Amino acid sequence: MLTRGLFAAIVASMIATQVFAADLLSVAKQESASTVPRSAISFGVGGNLNYSVYDYQYIYAVGNGTYFDQRGNSLATGYAQGPLKLGMSSQVRVAPTAQVKYFRYIDGSNILFGANYSYSYLQSKSTAKNILIPQWGESYLRDGAPLQSVGNAYAHTYQSSLTHQMQLTPFVGYGLSNGFLYIGAGPSLSQVQTNIFQLIGFAKVSDQTTNQSGGPQNFSGSHWVFGGAVTAGGTYFLNHDWYLDFNYTYSQPRTPTNNYWSTFVNPVDSRIFLAGTLTGSSYGAVTSHSFVATLNYALDLSK
Repeated sequence: MLTRGLFAAIVASMIATQVFAADLLSVAKQESASTVPRSAISFGVGGNLNYSVYDYQYIYAVGNGTYFDQRGNSLATGYAQGPLKLGMSSQVRVAPTAQVKYFRYIDGSNILFGANYSYSYLQSKSTAKNILIPQWGESYLRDGAPLQSVGNAYAHTYQSSLTHQMQLTPFVGYGLSNGFLYIGAGPSLSQVQTNIFQLIGFAKVSDQTTNQSGGPQNFSGSHWVFGGAVTAGGTYFLNHDWYLDFNYTYSQPRTPTNNYWSTFVNPVDSRIFLAGTLTGSSYGAVTSHSFVATLNYALDLSK
């Protein structure tokens, strides 16, 4: 009985060893047959079909001024202020993009991990024309009660733009015979800009609309802001060195506030001039949807 049991144990051990060896050989054959490196860093260039959604822009404008005579004596002071909620159109643009990707398979597994850095020169702009910012305020004569006034600050163009965008997205993926699928999330860094062209402040004086701030003025604001990005995509290896990468990435930059300030001097007639300041602010969110395709060259790090 003991001899039979020992013999059976030896046979079972030999069979298990053969099965294990066959499994190892199968994995080795799969790895050698696969065009995908087990670990690599790659560099790629391509295009970004970008859809940028510009939310409402919130604008606030304030004008302060003082009337002076030829001798510099103050005759009257006043102010006007008011907000505007401005709807902006979404924009579609094809932009150049570049990326650096690192990935590594977990030993003996089809699971992989890595990180992707991408840069896109979006140069996306949403523009609104002939903007009127409602204004209300009061003026104070040197000797007299305050007078209420209304008017509009007029801007020929208001522009919001998303210029540069960078993303760093760690990811996990699952390997296939000629590529892998992946999902990831991480931080983004974007440049957002605002421009206001040819702004003039108007007010109703004695039932007549008059130019209060003189010649048209331009304002601009630019910020580099952090945000978040999520991505999902897949790769297809043409051979061991070259592969195509397709992905969709959603990015939400932080919303900054732009502040504006300038001075003006506006001659009313040969005896009186109006001097003051124009101040204001604006902010509005923008989100980015990117459909990216790149051609990449991989350096095999597993050799």
